[in-house]
Amino acid sequence: MVIKLSRARPKDFDLAQYWRSSTKAFIESLPNYEVLVEVLPAILPRLKFMNRLLQMEDGENQEEWLRVKLSFHTENEAKGFILGFTDQIKVIEPKELHEKLLQMAEEAVKFYKQREC
Repeated sequence: MVIKLSRARPKDFDLAQYWRSSTKAFIESLPNYEVLVEVLPAILPRLKFMNRLLQMEDGENQEEWLRVKLSFHTENEAKGFILGFTDQIKVIEPKELHEKLLQMAEEAVKFYKQREC
């Protein structure tokens, strides 16, 4: 059995505006995982290009590392991204992320040492 339903769109309905507002609401509802890091200046353009740079923090330390805040959807996304920069990003906060990255790096070294060619 097929039921026919008809629904009239309000006369003042603006599809483009509805789409913009619903898209904005969806994006704002996505999870957000922020990480405070120190980075080498050379990678700033890549961080900006990849839309990860949330905010520059004031000052730099004596080794010319820049303090920045990065934004990710999840912790796992942050781990993979940061590990890809090896020695060009230092995690400051959250501390738990620093420990997890250290453990992942140690596991990678152990894995590749066992499988040397």
